[in-house]
Amino acid sequence: MVPWLGVDPAGRVYSVMAESSSVWAARREGFGWAWEQVSLFGSPDHTSAAFGPGGELHIAFHDASPGELKYASKSGIFWNQETVHPHPGGNLGLYNAIAVFPSGRVAIVYYNSVQGDLWGAWKDPGGAWQHRLLDSVGDVGSYASIAVDGSAAVISSYDATNGNLKVLVWTP
Repeated sequence: MVPWLGVDPAGRVYSVMAESSSVWAARREGFGWAWEQVSLFGSPDHTSAAFGPGGELHIAFHDASPGELKYASKSGIFWNQETVHPHPGGNLGLYNAIAVFPSGRVAIVYYNSVQGDLWGAWKDPGGAWQHRLLDSVGDVGSYASIAVDGSAAVISSYDATNGNLKVLVWTP
């Protein structure tokens, strides 16, 4: 379990973490925290989060029980959860990182631990998830991070084959 910590556009501190069979989001309120259960089943780990253009929280996490990448966003008072990249028998979604473009497009980068590949997935508001293999030369893609730069995403990840940091620009 590695918690994520961020500050929304209004200056409120948030934390996201996986524990046991749940993903939790917490918002700092006064001297305490307001906790919300995001996912209620599975074996979540490797969480990441980002704020959208309206300050909404977007969460990506790996669910170890099916070995898939999941995504959660809040609509009203309810958290909606989706499978981003189903992969029976695989292990997709480790070391994920998420970013949201000003247009609302969500982009997630993640590692396939079986093949040692870096993948990217994206979804426009109201659209369906699309995904593509971004790098497969050697064992690449672990410890990924992503940042939005205009209409492109800048991604860094670890190249375990060569012991190097890799950086690439991706336009989802």
